Amino acid sequence: MERERAASGLDKSGPKFDALRAAQLRAVVTEWVRARPSRMLPNALIVVGLLAASGYSVWRTLALAGTFAAVLLFTMLDVRLATRRVLTTRQLLAAQLAALFGQSAAVLLTGGLVSPLWPAVMGHVGSGFAVFGRGREGVFALGVTLVLVVAMLLCPGPWFGPAVADPYRSLLFAWALLHAIVLLRAGSYNVNDAYRRAGLEIDQLREEILAAQAERASRLESLSAKVAHELKNPLSAVKGLLGLVAKSPLEEKAKERMDVMQKEVSRMESILRDYLSFSRPLEELKPQPVELGVLVDDVLAVLEARAASAGVSLSRAPTTWTIIGDPRRLKEALLNLVGNAVESTPRGGSVVVRVNSDEAEGARIEIADTGKGISEADLSRVGTPFFTTRDGGTGLGVVLAKGVVVQHGGTLEYKSEIGRGTRAIVTLPFRPTA
Repeated sequence: MERERAASGLDKSGPKFDALRAAQLRAVVTEWVRARPSRMLPNALIVVGLLAASGYSVWRTLALAGTFAAVLLFTMLDVRLATRRVLTTRQLLAAQLAALFGQSAAVLLTGGLVSPLWPAVMGHVGSGFAVFGRGREGVFALGVTLVLVVAMLLCPGPWFGPAVADPYRSLLFAWALLHAIVLLRAGSYNVNDAYRRAGLEIDQLREEILAAQAERASRLESLSAKVAHELKNPLSAVKGLLGLVAKSPLEEKAKERMDVMQKEVSRMESILRDYLSFSRPLEELKPQPVELGVLVDDVLAVLEARAASAGVSLSRAPTTWTIIGDPRRLKEALLNLVGNAVESTPRGGSVVVRVNSDEAEGARIEIADTGKGISEADLSRVGTPFFTTRDGGTGLGVVLAKGVVVQHGGTLEYKSEIGRGTRAIVTLPFRPTA
């Protein structure tokens, strides 16, 4: 999954997801703005009605009704914009601040710091934080709220008016608290809906990108395999002709040149063979009981002559383990890994293969050589196509081996120390998981 995310360039913790989430959040909040008048009008009617019933100051009650009417008118303009398009973040902030100022004015007109309408102010503030988060708009909304609170503290007491008489004070407080809960619920639901929509959209985009990449990779594999296959025939012909020419009497210098040409042609054939194997899709596994000790012995027997000609000691520690896997595919993988270890080891060195097990992780095959080792910077690149630390290598052998191991549900990792050699560690589950 991590490789797919990297390939697609889409991740649910990256900037692209943040941009999608922000776009979806604006769309969701725009829908909420469209429905805001249906929430504001009942609130205004209930608050003004309760104040009138309590016998509160007439001019203050009328001023409050006028404030609610102004905010409602401003909101209706936002609704008109929201019916045509998604509102910008700045327009959403303006709508939020208008509602906040209207509710703050209601607090100022009904007792100030002891007003029963404070919970509704906190509801607007909380829903604003939910919508704008840590962005500049959220910070600005927080600053405005702090300014309003400080202004309440500094205003002279007579500005606030008398306290609302009970039981209307309690009723107003209960209604303001309920209104705040509705606002906070709407804000949290908006954020949740935005994340859900952005997640669905990014999943769809990732699937489309991965499908396009898979189709393109399939076409490239088909084309490259065809080209590689076509090149094999002329290379074989050239190699044969060079062999015939080399058998005929030649000057010493010409013979040396022919030998070099034959070696280079052989190297090209090896590269093409590896590339053809790499470009083929992995075959389906044919699992059966595999005694890893016996499998490793077969691999060492195949590579014995190559190791002897290179002056490298090849051996297996006397341990074994039995798993369920595809013996042919595992043998291919080990041939590549052990062969690489032999070629990376200087004359007089050794390659030792150990087989053991871990009840939690599964069976482990460790291939340790006494070569020059791999630097930490290069170690992270081992297993990527066409990266190699050997002259004349292609790096495809490790890629093929890793593919087989992963197909079995296992892992392949390398550990190395400069001047002390390298260890390739294959971990295989007792049964394939893929």
